[in-house]
Amino acid sequence: MNEILSETGEQAWQSMLLGLESSRGFSILFVFSSILPLVDLFRSRLEDIYRTRPSRLECLAPLFHDKVAERLLEEILGKTVDPGKAASPLWLELHAGKGLAWDHARVELLKQLEEKRETLRKSLPRPLILSLPADFRHQAFFLAPQLWEMRKAGIHLSGKELGNPDAGSSAMQSQEMWDRARNSRLREKKSLFSGWQEADLAMAQGKHLEALRISEQTLEKCREEARLANPNDPLVQADAKLNISLCLDRVGDASLARGDLPHAEASYLESLQIRRTLSEHFESNQELLRDLCVSLDRVGDVSIDMGKLPASEAAYRESLQIRRELRSMLGENTEILRDLSISLNKVGDVAISQGKVQEAQTAYHESLELRRKLRERLGGNDQVLRDLSISLERIGDIAFGTGNIPYAEENYRESLEIRRELHKKLGDNPQVLRDLSVSLDGIGNVAIAMSNLSDAAASYSESLKIRRELHRLLGNNPKVLRDLSISLERVGDIALAMQNFQKAEATYQESLRISRSLRRMLGESAQVQNDLGILLEKLGDFAESMGRPEEAESHLAEANAIMKGLSLEFPERQDFRDAEESTSKKLYSLVKRTSSGD
Repeated sequence: MNEILSETGEQAWQSMLLGLESSRGFSILFVFSSILPLVDLFRSRLEDIYRTRPSRLECLAPLFHDKVAERLLEEILGKTVDPGKAASPLWLELHAGKGLAWDHARVELLKQLEEKRETLRKSLPRPLILSLPADFRHQAFFLAPQLWEMRKAGIHLSGKELGNPDAGSSAMQSQEMWDRARNSRLREKKSLFSGWQEADLAMAQGKHLEALRISEQTLEKCREEARLANPNDPLVQADAKLNISLCLDRVGDASLARGDLPHAEASYLESLQIRRTLSEHFESNQELLRDLCVSLDRVGDVSIDMGKLPASEAAYRESLQIRRELRSMLGENTEILRDLSISLNKVGDVAISQGKVQEAQTAYHESLELRRKLRERLGGNDQVLRDLSISLERIGDIAFGTGNIPYAEENYRESLEIRRELHKKLGDNPQVLRDLSVSLDGIGNVAIAMSNLSDAAASYSESLKIRRELHRLLGNNPKVLRDLSISLERVGDIALAMQNFQKAEATYQESLRISRSLRRMLGESAQVQNDLGILLEKLGDFAESMGRPEEAESHLAEANAIMKGLSLEFPERQDFRDAEESTSKKLYSLVKRTSSGD
């Protein structure tokens, strides 16, 4: 197996480094995975880093399950640590042992660590990394809730973090595991995990229909286990419900990737209800509250895609409120601050979509302030830099929208500089490439506003080149296709402004073909229809300017029908009403001139 990580894997790796870099004295980090080579890869990366430092990564990996908790605690607490070497982590490797005896040993260790957490805080001035099987995540925060709240990171490695050429064979092995588990009557969680793993791998490979099939089969199994769970044991009941929620999230993610927004919404809403109930039952459990925020964000995201802005705003604001409460409870924890900054951006995004510019500006500025604080604290960490670039981009968007072009340019250029730096460091990572293309679009928009058409053309062309490369790398992914369509449209706009009519028409038509294919692929969602309507209006204007009135009328009539339908479906959307009015006026004027012979 080639030792490389996927984009998701690099994000998980950066989360671990963030946790370690922000640690002062005792801290704890959890790694949950049943994929041994993946855990080994993370540990070996850490070993490489600490090999060049005053003290090296230390690993304790017990070979036998008997008295594991007693023996490990004795060894941990018996260690003397050189204060000058306090930053060196201690890795407890407990993810590999199989069977009930090992599970009991892990449970006992979690209980003992929870009981002795204050002793650990005083006696172990270094990070403690605890690697456990994938299905121990929820047990960790039920058995050791106070220790869980102290964590610097909680990383779940499902398999999609691997970016190696052997991923296909890994998926085949996982599929065989799942088939055996599905046909078995055993009700052990490990059989469920094999289904989750296969679904995650299918999603990572872009096999969204396969991921949906596996996720729905796993969901059926989880529901069956919940019906058979001991009704008198609240922890068993809670764990069974959490399993259902995790399955529903996967069903929602796969449905969203396939463009089935109603199915995604239904899955996310059911998952949200489960997590809301659990957070109410286990009051003040920080992990459940954080899970609730994640569910709210998912509901908000799919609501935006469906054009349901009030529902999206309600979900995002509730998530933001909870994250403010978590900050009050837990302080300036790095993870808490980052989560809060994400919530603020989402609240800003939906405010912009509703035309609430001042609210968006306030949210974006608070998010930017948090991210500058994280950069000061953690330095040039890749994830911190990317987050900062996103906030700068949002501030640039607000400034551009309100006509403050110099301030927009200042923020766009700082964002672009960071993204070029990340591209130089990380290479042609798809996320890095997409971020870079977005920054280039912002610079292009500013150049147009300043009547610098040649600079705009250069930025848009570079962005389009990147998006064609992403299309080549990732295939006909709906988000990739939408980005490509938008880039083509922008290149068409600048070509038209520079009176390169042939290029303008060619790029508009290519964009139109992609937009129509997206409608066939995803159905008539608000976003798809709005994109298509805007492009058809531009094509109508172009055709009219080229002296082709019949073609112009056809495009404008289709655009007007689309916008009229969106206005009726979403009466609260001013942008849809404005677009309907604009296309109606253009169509009426064109028909009137044509009929009068002008």
